[in-house]
Amino acid sequence: MFLLYLAKSGAALNTTKSYANDLATLFSVLERSKDTLGSTSDYRYLTENEMSGYLYGYLKQQRGLSNCSLERHIVTLSTFYKFSADVGFIETAPSFSFTYCEETAANNTVSAISEKLHKVYIDEDRFKSDVLGQINDKNPFIRERNELALKLGYYAGFRTHELVRANGLDNLNVDTLRELLPKKKQWTPISIELQVTGKGRKGRGKKTRTVQISVELTDALYRFLWGRAKHITTNLMCTNNDRPLKDPSFGSSLFSLCRDRLLETDIDEREAWKIRHYHTLRKCYATNSVTHCVNSGLDPRVFVKQWMGHEDYKTTEIYIFYDAVLHQRPEVIASLSLNSTVYGARYQALQKAKGD
Repeated sequence: MFLLYLAKSGAALNTTKSYANDLATLFSVLERSKDTLGSTSDYRYLTENEMSGYLYGYLKQQRGLSNCSLERHIVTLSTFYKFSADVGFIETAPSFSFTYCEETAANNTVSAISEKLHKVYIDEDRFKSDVLGQINDKNPFIRERNELALKLGYYAGFRTHELVRANGLDNLNVDTLRELLPKKKQWTPISIELQVTGKGRKGRGKKTRTVQISVELTDALYRFLWGRAKHITTNLMCTNNDRPLKDPSFGSSLFSLCRDRLLETDIDEREAWKIRHYHTLRKCYATNSVTHCVNSGLDPRVFVKQWMGHEDYKTTEIYIFYDAVLHQRPEVIASLSLNSTVYGARYQALQKAKGD
């Protein structure tokens, strides 16, 4: 039933196979433990010590699995126990700590979490100084257009191919934008919603999502539309003589140029910057959107999922987790089903190490 549930939920075949193999290992061990003094063969009644013994004693020591493989087993076990509770096989999902790490391994999670967060998050001040600050085009039209291309990634979650008129996409059609942001004698920046279409995954066709455009970004869009781009009639991402850009990698190339210029200077987090790219801006938007929702009393699982176009709410929960770590929200982390993932397992191990 559990594997069928995974399949119906859209889990990839390889993921379902991994879950099946992990559970087969557990139940095989339970079957062999029937006659072991003090042990149970029923998964419903496993104790904390027995689960820790299975993870550390059997999987880690006896089978020699890596921490990464152990974390995958933990994901499987947590998801399985949650499913068992949801369908009534057990009353409640047990609150196993899933301890398998020695203190050294737990301490290593500090750098693991830090590195991952550095890869996916740039705060707004650094975005403005280290990314936008590298745009130095002499042509004011090109300079402002390029700034907007980067801002659309950071403040609206655009993918690089969504910026340009290519593959049937025209998200930044100036007529549409001018309808949303009509010219006024006295302009007061407002937030707006914009329909954004992506090319979709292979074989699934195009997919449209509703993006929340912040006040800062709408102000920049308005000033460009009715200022240096007032003569443009096609797409916002175009040449000064109104020829739409069609290279789907435009945003990626632009970000890489800014990053390379930055790396020529004396900066912090040099190694992190080397592996950042345009899509990193979209991940920053997701994390910042979670922060906005938390501060505004909105449910990020509903709104961020919609703004990002995530098919699975668990993808959204990754960014809820990032926000919770960045802003020290332990109560949020405790409430996430993400505790059943690699990130949650690492965070729990880190907190345990700190407590020790």
